Amino acid sequence: EAARAGEHGKGFAVVAEEVRNLAQRSALAARDTTELISSNVEQTQKGARSITDAAHAIEKVADTIVGVTTNANDVKIASSEQTEGIQQINTAVAQMDKITQQVAANSEEAATSSDELSQQADHLQTIVDDLHVLLYGGANRGPVSVSAEHSTASEYDNDRPRLS
Repeated sequence: EAARAGEHGKGFAVVAEEVRNLAQRSALAARDTTELISSNVEQTQKGARSITDAAHAIEKVADTIVGVTTNANDVKIASSEQTEGIQQINTAVAQMDKITQQVAANSEEAATSSDELSQQADHLQTIVDDLHVLLYGGANRGPVSVSAEHSTASEYDNDRPRLS
């Protein structure tokens, strides 16, 4: 669509391509991160199970190794905190994926809006050209532009044809 917009769409086409590439890279990174997180969760769960088994064994000899039991419980708590942190990362990755999808949708909407604005600008130029022909006849005075120097009707009176 940007290519059909001609000169007006060149810049947008570059931006749209970059946004599209970024969205694809973000989606790939999100998938890779999710896989890494899943692997870490499994390893953490295995570690937590191992620590729990070790804690039971240590509790049997707790009368002689109180210090070791305390350290094993601290490791167990840290593992639980790590599992919670990984779950928070999973949530953040899911939110990033939603945002990436929203960015892609917004860029599509922007492309459509840009196309519509370009069409409206072309239509407005045609109207201005037609008005120029009505005001000045067939005389070719070049492109017409609206500027601040012609801000009142009396300034136009000098150039406009008189009606009899």
